[in-house]
Amino acid sequence: MKPTTLRGRWLILSSFARMHVNASGGWGPACRPYQHVLQLRIENRAEGDESWTVYRDNEDAHKDGKIVFRKWDSKADWAKLLNLEAKELPKDWHKDYTVAERQFPVSSRWLMDLHRTLSSISIPPIAGPIRPFSPEPDHKLLLWRSWQESEFSWKQNPPAAWKPLAAFFFSFLKRLRKHTDGTPLFSPKELAQKDSRFS
Repeated sequence: MKPTTLRGRWLILSSFARMHVNASGGWGPACRPYQHVLQLRIENRAEGDESWTVYRDNEDAHKDGKIVFRKWDSKADWAKLLNLEAKELPKDWHKDYTVAERQFPVSSRWLMDLHRTLSSISIPPIAGPIRPFSPEPDHKLLLWRSWQESEFSWKQNPPAAWKPLAAFFFSFLKRLRKHTDGTPLFSPKELAQKDSRFS
């Protein structure tokens, strides 16, 4: 089915783009031999979703893992749809989204240090007052270990009890973004040592 309205086309295209950015692969065949460990996700309806997913080698813990970065250029895709308004849509138009992707290798030692840093954070599973809907971007931290899975989500200001986790999130995100610009990969130990909010 090909929707005729601009809004209908946007809803479909944006759904496929966001699914691609947020997909982690998990234990599926497409992800082998890797298994997801952690994902930082920013769901931003205005600027486009962004994700950073950390993977370890599921077959040999001594082998290197990787970080996969994805960023959706929602503004470019909106402009593309505007140019197609009232026109016949090409085949597979809903898969023609603009998502940048880069991969970075990480050592098994780096992954172990990341796990230790995360294990040092102690927070309640749920916290903060009930708030009304807000259009602010969603910040999400997803964690996996074997068959265990956790997800934490907040708007711009996290609950007070989650500040150590949010401090990790934003500190980790800042260093990952710098790494894409050529800064050497940091040690996860630095996240706890240099950020006073962990103390």
